[in-house]
This record gives sequence, C-alpha cells and structure tokens, in this order.
Amino acid sequence: MLFVANSGFLPCVCSPLKFSNRNYPILFKRTKIHVRKARGNNLRLFSMARTSSLELPLGSLAPDFCLLEPKTNSYVSLLELNIQHGKGLLVVFMCNHCPFVKHVSQHLVELGKDLKSRKVAMIGISSNDPSQFPEDGVEYIKEKAETLYTTFPYVFDETQQVAKDYGAVCTPEFFLFDSSLRLYYHGQLDDSRPNSAVPVTGKDLRHAVEMMLQGKTPPSPQAPCIGCSIKWKQQ
Repeated sequence: MLFVANSGFLPCVCSPLKFSNRNYPILFKRTKIHVRKARGNNLRLFSMARTSSLELPLGSLAPDFCLLEPKTNSYVSLLELNIQHGKGLLVVFMCNHCPFVKHVSQHLVELGKDLKSRKVAMIGISSNDPSQFPEDGVEYIKEKAETLYTTFPYVFDETQQVAKDYGAVCTPEFFLFDSSLRLYYHGQLDDSRPNSAVPVTGKDLRHAVEMMLQGKTPPSPQAPCIGCSIKWKQQ
C-alpha cells in the first residue's frame, strides 16, 4: 500500500484484522510508516509495513483518564462523562494542526451535538507534543474549544499516557464505547480525505452509533482510521 502526502505531516493507518473476542469480532493491527523522498518533486511517498498490536481489542473496557480541559481550567474524567450521559462514549484523539482533523472539524462539532442529544458522550483528546507543534499547545486548545469545538470537551493529554493506554497512533482516531464502556467501534469517520471529492458525512461512525444504540453486534469489517501520526515526546 502506498500513500502520497505533503512532507509537513505523516499519515498513519490502522487496519482491521479478524479476531474472536466474545461478541466483538475485530481487532486492529497497527501500521508503521517508512518514508522515502519522491524524486523530482517536494512530496514524500509513504509505504506501509504492518505490525501486529493487541492494544485495546474490541470488547475491552475504556482505560480511565482525568485530563485538563483548558477552556474551563478544570478536569474531565471518564467516570464523569459516563454518569452524565450513560448510553455510550466517543473518544476522539485529535489536534489543531493536522490537515485530516481540519478536514472534518465542522462535522465533529455537529457530531458532538447529535451524540449529546442521544445521551452518548464525546470527548476530544490532544496528545501531541506542543514543543514540536506549538499550535497544539494548551492556549490554542482553549481557543479552539471556545471558537469551534463547543459541543464537546476538548482536553490535553500532557503526559501522553492516555494515548498510550488507548493504543492511539493518529489524528483523528475514533474509539466508540457502549453503555458498559466496552469498545464497540474503532475505525474511520467516513471515506472522505483532505483534497478528495468525497463529502464528509460521518457515515461509518454514525452507522456504528446506530447499531450500538440498537444493541446489535459491532459492524464488520471496520475500515481503518487514517490521519497524521501522534507527535510523541522525544526521549
């Protein structure tokens, strides 16, 4: 598999692998990215080499968290979200600078509003190292939460431990949990990508929400999340 992208960011893919885990038939492989320059232009070609990962298979309990929400200067916890809503939880790993997130940003706002009306919580988590991308720092998360992402809490994972606990690798990356906080769906929003002619509809994720609320078995297959790699702190 080969992807072409601007050299300013790294696309990342999570792809599904058949696996039996109670009533949850999908497990995810992680995709590592190897980069080489394309001759004759300023693009890079990204070839995908898959390696197995067993982090957070479907049916797993949501890892706990309590993270700072810069907009309110208070902390938001998994328990708080579950108590307030109760029918499910959507965790979105996202950030400010990534073109894949920017591409779906308005739909995320609409999604937050729609899910809230159905008693499903939604939270956006930024885990990027702001020393690499200042736009992903606390003050800018606060600004985005005040001016754009007004329908769900947008929090900062300063230590990056929550991203590691969830096995998140890219932005945006979606984890949908049912009312028991067990992972129901881990896949793409829809088929739309930056600079594509495909409109943003959220059809894959919205379909999963409908099936979850109706008590049905998780959809299969679950198409991979594609986005910018999470910017990990340098050791």
